[in-house]
Amino acid sequence: MEHRIAYDPLLHIYNRDYCSKIISEQSNLNLMFPLSIAMVDIDHFKNVNDTHGHQAGDQVLYTVAQTVCKEVVPNGVVCRYGGEELIIFFPQQTARQVAPLVEKMRKTIEKTATKQRKRPSG
Repeated sequence: MEHRIAYDPLLHIYNRDYCSKIISEQSNLNLMFPLSIAMVDIDHFKNVNDTHGHQAGDQVLYTVAQTVCKEVVPNGVVCRYGGEELIIFFPQQTARQVAPLVEKMRKTIEKTATKQRKRPSG
């Protein structure tokens, strides 16, 4: 039940509630270890929904979320923060350690094609 509450069923990643839980737990701790956070925001996403429809937008979101997971897990925890925004927590890692991984992830997303489901004809 806890998993269902903390999980985004569309993107197959953690949701904003889980993200908030991580932030609140970290803010109560004495951060002896570093914590790095990266934000992913899909450029021009509104155009995808407006031009190709929300189903295509959902597919883009799913593809990006799964690509992010493949690139950063197990080093990071990926959560959906907002509409097309994802947040990644990198516990016990500095920004300097995380920067190359995030840049590699960005390049991978840039090269990733999204498969569109065929619309029924008629």
